[in-house]
Amino acid sequence: MTLLAALLAPLAAAPPLAATEHALDARGANAEVRWAAFRAARAPDAWLLDPELAPAATVLARRADPPERRAWRETRSVTACDGSLAVSVGPARRADGAEARFLTIWERQPDTSWRWVFDGLVDDAGDHQPGALTAACLSAPPPPADPLAEASGVSGDRTLRWRLVRATDRERHRLVADYRTPAGWELFADATVR
Repeated sequence: MTLLAALLAPLAAAPPLAATEHALDARGANAEVRWAAFRAARAPDAWLLDPELAPAATVLARRADPPERRAWRETRSVTACDGSLAVSVGPARRADGAEARFLTIWERQPDTSWRWVFDGLVDDAGDHQPGALTAACLSAPPPPADPLAEASGVSGDRTLRWRLVRATDRERHRLVADYRTPAGWELFADATVR
């Protein structure tokens, strides 16, 4: 086995992001079971808006589980070339029954599992064409820092990045995610987070 094959073997054996999303959504009809799974799927350094940006552990500790099961379905995702970071979007149904869209940022953990680092409902997440994209495996310069970002992340190989910035109305946040293509950086999502 070559050194490259040995390094990539754990990623090849890891579950794809879509399987993780599906398993999390399908975990029991019981809302309590499902929300326990959602809480367990967060990364230790995950963030939520409540309404300000706060550690997810703090927000979830004081938030009661919704009485009804909320459904979502990933329809579009992008994964970094090295498989260390991903962004997924799709339709969701809020607790009041209204249609919404979700956007989740995922990080691959040392044990190869996926854990979310940010999750929220968004006004829109851009392109609604279904599909699973992968960033181009090209050497990329480090992305410029966004001085307005309250939270951000970049894949280990710098082919996928995200940032959460306060919108101009100062009461909302925008989440922007883009990925590397052969032609340069391409926008995956630019959405107002509710």
